[in-house]
Amino acid sequence: MIDSNEIHSVPEYSAEALNVLNYFHDCDVVIFVEGDDDILFWNVISNKAGLLGARIEVAGCKNELLKKIEKIINEDASIIVACDRDHSPFCQNIFENKQVVQPYGYSIENSMYCPSSISNIIRKLSRTLIKYDLIAEQYFIEFINNCRDLLIYDIANHRCQKGVSVFGDNCTKFLKSNKSVSLSTYKIALFIKSIKTNFQEEEILEVKELIETEKRELRYLIKGHFLTNAIINIIKKRVAEVSGRHVKSFSTEHLYTECVDYCKNCNPDDCKGLRSMADNLKIAYNEVKNRQQRH
Repeated sequence: MIDSNEIHSVPEYSAEALNVLNYFHDCDVVIFVEGDDDILFWNVISNKAGLLGARIEVAGCKNELLKKIEKIINEDASIIVACDRDHSPFCQNIFENKQVVQPYGYSIENSMYCPSSISNIIRKLSRTLIKYDLIAEQYFIEFINNCRDLLIYDIANHRCQKGVSVFGDNCTKFLKSNKSVSLSTYKIALFIKSIKTNFQEEEILEVKELIETEKRELRYLIKGHFLTNAIINIIKKRVAEVSGRHVKSFSTEHLYTECVDYCKNCNPDDCKGLRSMADNLKIAYNEVKNRQQRH
């Protein structure tokens, strides 16, 4: 199927202008995303939702997305905003709106880095037809389980607005070595000890209880960018084990390119995350169409 979604970047609009933007561009609905990295991902989700007449616009930054969300809430703007979920489900005083859609996990990377997409990369680099979903998932389980304590403090940090950097954008400082696929429990324990005084015991206990009741897998809750270097190491390690090939260079850019639109190969009926995102985008579309009719 050929994607019919149009992708553009536009200047700031008033609520009145946003309400007629779809007519101006001859499309059914306009979906605003934060940046270029989000375009292809949400284009796939849009197609899975059956919104072939959607037009994707790049807001340019998170602040610009927030402005458009405010226009949806306060001025009935007939648009859709697709933005990262972050730790919002665990934070107090969050808002919900049908026209604001989010990835199933913390960010789009949490859906991009699924066992199936990683297995596909391993298979291609190994020059084999064998699938490695289970092995990729086993590496995931070990890595994610060792992230649990960091995750608890990261959620508590956002929930209680402590201003502490927990995950950061890179997991390398917590790996056993730069090339390792495993986190060092010693390094993690040492780090948590260094930040522990910023938190009260009841704050940590509350987060632990929230995680216990969370229905999503832990891999969806961890900051997406934190996973990147470990995923690259997993790919390199498994390719070497399978084929004896040593991948000398595999960049974050390469990983993004391989994973960003992988969901197009998946059936929403087989993936809870994909189904959730497609359904929520369809709900957002229907809400916009209803608003357009009222206007």
